[in-house]
Amino acid sequence: MLSRTVALPVIVSAAVLKAARLRRRGLPPEHRKAFAAGTATSFASTLASQALIGLVERDSALWPYSAYRAGLAGVVLARLQRRRRAERELAAATVVVGNGHGNPQAGRDAARAAEQVAKAQGDES
Repeated sequence: MLSRTVALPVIVSAAVLKAARLRRRGLPPEHRKAFAAGTATSFASTLASQALIGLVERDSALWPYSAYRAGLAGVVLARLQRRRRAERELAAATVVVGNGHGNPQAGRDAARAAEQVAKAQGDES
């Protein structure tokens, strides 16, 4: 509870600063609805999380929070591992093209396929 109380002025100040910068730069009309929907969703999820935080604080059990964080860490690590694997495949395909061994067209095709895999994985994030 102390950390939330101490962080509140920093969070509010950051939000005010971002709002002032956005107001100065302006928001394109085609993005206004999406921006309003995102702001409303963020506000609603913050209010909804208060009930969960109240349950955790009342029970003094931190296992739900730690389970959530462990699951999130697992997802992040899995995505990083997939991205590294795609980068290694791209690098290997590039070496085949660059060192003159084998069929150059096959090397270019492999490099193009590895780039497409890396791009597809990047689009998921």
